[in-house]
Amino acid sequence: MRKQVAAIAGAAGLVAAALAGGGAAGAQDGPRTLRLVSVEQRCTTADNGRRGESLGDLGACRGSLREARGGAVAGRAHWTCVYLGSERAGSDCGAVVTLPGGTLQAAGALSHTSARSEWAITGGTGDHVGARGSVRLEQLSATRTAATITLLP
Repeated sequence: MRKQVAAIAGAAGLVAAALAGGGAAGAQDGPRTLRLVSVEQRCTTADNGRRGESLGDLGACRGSLREARGGAVAGRAHWTCVYLGSERAGSDCGAVVTLPGGTLQAAGALSHTSARSEWAITGGTGDHVGARGSVRLEQLSATRTAATITLLP
């Protein structure tokens, strides 16, 4: 369960961090790249099914988002992941990022065998309605995740 929590905290936080820097989805001419870091991550798990790490275990996390350069506060995020039964299979995750003008949502597979994962931006609310793109995550530590977000026009 500890490996799962660290993977969820790190990789999922990346997605959340990547999403946090986004502007309005329709307010740009070309793709926009943002770099953020999820920090101060806190997670909990629910051991479902078989005792120990097994299919269906749940993880829920939250974190503060900071700009990768300068460290200014960019927002906050929370995410949930369902463990798919093995380290090789990883987890299936969804994230919500709260920003001053609304929220962004992301979803994807979280790798438990690599520090890197890539998720899709699946939408948003407020200033981010219709947001689409991707988030590349890189787990830096158990409590820090780097996120590179590409928002499409």
